[in-house]
Amino acid sequence: MRSLKIVSSILILLLLTFIAIKYSQNNIHILEGKIFGTYYRIKIRSFGLHKNLHSEILSGFDTINNSMSVFVSDSEVSKINQSDANEKIKISADLYKVLLASQEVYKQSNGWFDPTIGKIIEIWGFGTNREQNIPKEDIIKEELKYSGFNKLELSQGYVLKKNKHTNLNLSAIAKGYAVDKTAEIIEKFGYDNYVIDIGGEIKVKGSRTNKTSGWNIGVALPKEDALGNTITIELSDYAIATSGDYRNFYYKDGKKYSHTISPFSGYPVEHYLVSVSIFHPQCMIADAFATAMMSMGENKAIEFANKNKLAAILIIKHADNNFEYIFSDAAQNLTGE
Repeated sequence: MRSLKIVSSILILLLLTFIAIKYSQNNIHILEGKIFGTYYRIKIRSFGLHKNLHSEILSGFDTINNSMSVFVSDSEVSKINQSDANEKIKISADLYKVLLASQEVYKQSNGWFDPTIGKIIEIWGFGTNREQNIPKEDIIKEELKYSGFNKLELSQGYVLKKNKHTNLNLSAIAKGYAVDKTAEIIEKFGYDNYVIDIGGEIKVKGSRTNKTSGWNIGVALPKEDALGNTITIELSDYAIATSGDYRNFYYKDGKKYSHTISPFSGYPVEHYLVSVSIFHPQCMIADAFATAMMSMGENKAIEFANKNKLAAILIIKHADNNFEYIFSDAAQNLTGE
């Protein structure tokens, strides 16, 4: 009888071990909702979730929104936009970090990423102002005088505008930063297998199961009427951000105007490049570079990506409506394409 009990105990132990392994492979918890005018969807593989995790993530969203959104009238960015020339403004650690990163990408991209074109974004109807009127050329030229990240001065925890008319819009980097910040919160709670998706800006860590080496992430086909994943990549410990002309645009007198505005001409870009996806360890950097390259157009963008060893996938829509995919050298190495 004793040997039978021992065998039974071993069988129970083996069964529990099998259940635990299967449970750890497939138990995916999903947190989702609306934020920043878009959606968030977070998948975490774990036995269970801490009861305070979701509320802390939401608190992080609120902090970033109240710091960096032009849609919040008393946000830090709104206060900077309303400040006078040479007025030294104390800012939060989060905003300082984002402005430092913006400055870095501005310099590296030779000005193609420029969050100081906030006024130009407004006059085209892509900011807080949603009037879809085509601005006059002389107004655009006037506003361009006040743009350029070199018109800001950053010192530890402070920012200063050299001209009162310089206007910030951090929409091309703040969402990526929110992804990075959410990853920090998740890891603080001890989870290391997750996918964070905020409006298409994504960060992954670990794997979907014990038998896989990452998570399956899709790059969407940039169509106005439908979005379907066209390239699926198994990815781990990376972020991916996509900029495109297929989500935020309008038609005026039969012509399409994209929200991607050239920081040099002040006009919405016109080229065959319809989508840029950047892979990078930091989502905010990927976010900013995707915007910069989307502004450049296909030829400058792929040259820039290869020169700077950026993993980038460019999607071009030709005049015959066929799509072409261009992988940078680093993207080929990453994806095996």
